[in-house]
Amino acid sequence: TTLFRSWKLDNLDNTSLGAFRKCCRELKNILAGNEIDFEIALSLLGKASDIYETLYSHAYALFSVETNNPAAMKRLDELENSHVLLSDIETVLRKKLAEAKYRSPDPEKKLFIKEAIIEAKHQLSDKEERLAAEMQSASGEAWSRLQASVSSALASEWEDGSRKTVNQLRNLAFDKDRTIRHKAWKKELEAWKQMEIPLAYSLNGVKK
Repeated sequence: TTLFRSWKLDNLDNTSLGAFRKCCRELKNILAGNEIDFEIALSLLGKASDIYETLYSHAYALFSVETNNPAAMKRLDELENSHVLLSDIETVLRKKLAEAKYRSPDPEKKLFIKEAIIEAKHQLSDKEERLAAEMQSASGEAWSRLQASVSSALASEWEDGSRKTVNQLRNLAFDKDRTIRHKAWKKELEAWKQMEIPLAYSLNGVKK
């Protein structure tokens, strides 16, 4: 926890986010052309995905232990909005790969291309795929953040009188002492029991 709280979303992150957006712009330009260089497009997609996943993991690690951190929340919002752009590009790329029946000379790309072509047969229209991506950002990601926010604050009393959060109890699941692991599991269940009704109402809202 101390390590994560010492991290900062500084200029390095801003530079990386700029690099991610640049990759997306280049990809859109390539896919808009008549002759598509799929090798360059696939390499750019891999680079953009790597940058996104690194930035998201960084921001979410900080958010998960300090859920009221405004910088982390702002960065997560930016990244989730940016991911919709990446989803748009992936939708178009899958469709183009399928239309061209493209085969890559690079063996490391063959599985991705095979799966992309299969997915292209089942994907919706571009507008519908974008709507699905936006809904995922507004609902699925929001539920994930709620879980992180609750688990970082929800606590149960430990045997020495101290209070341990659900996250701390989960860490004790890896303790070498089986007795400690069992106690932590029981305490975690007790802690989540406190949230039984609020979470039930939340799930009902999602189901509706």
